[in-house]
Amino acid sequence: MHIILELLLLVGIIIYSYLESLVKFFIPRRRKSVAGQTVLITGAGHGIGRLTAYEFAKRKSRLVLWDINKRGVEETAAECRKLGAIVHVFVVDCSNRMEIYNSVDQVKKEVGDIEIVVNNAGAIYPADLLSTKDEEITKTFEVNILGHFWCNIRVVLNLRVELNCRSKLENSGDRRGEALNQVQLDNEQVNGQQVQINKRQMDKLMAIGQIYNGDKLS
Repeated sequence: MHIILELLLLVGIIIYSYLESLVKFFIPRRRKSVAGQTVLITGAGHGIGRLTAYEFAKRKSRLVLWDINKRGVEETAAECRKLGAIVHVFVVDCSNRMEIYNSVDQVKKEVGDIEIVVNNAGAIYPADLLSTKDEEITKTFEVNILGHFWCNIRVVLNLRVELNCRSKLENSGDRRGEALNQVQLDNEQVNGQQVQINKRQMDKLMAIGQIYNGDKLS
């Protein structure tokens, strides 16, 4: 009896999945607009990183391009500007934790909050395992794994610092009496000024910087 119930459940799930796919085929999901959003792309000097930058440029995003290869990333930036995008270029070694941290802080200071992160930087050594040098293996992990963590952590921490990490949600209104979700800091001051975060900024924090998750873009 238990097996029959499981089979019936499986059949129901299969039918539901087919119907869902059919509906999405004829009524596609609305594409996410990234126009005007600040997008950080690591490893943008060539290959997939460069092509990704072109796609965001076509969608009128504001680009922050990182690569250890200055010539390559500047070539990418030049093409993106031809497509009408605003581009900021930084030469960054994505295997160096402190360089990543300092670069994220510099981007925040010069450009503003990073809203989308595309961790594309990667180190590839075309050799079999036994022929790969120890330092090449270390570099692969530093760039391909650890570098992604350092970048994402710093971006999110910058957003949390902006909210002072001790914020309280409250419901208040603006001068027109319109409802507005705000965050009132415990100390009510950052750098000597009262800080109130609007709903858009809070949504951005809650999305954790909107770390790129493969959603369709427009």
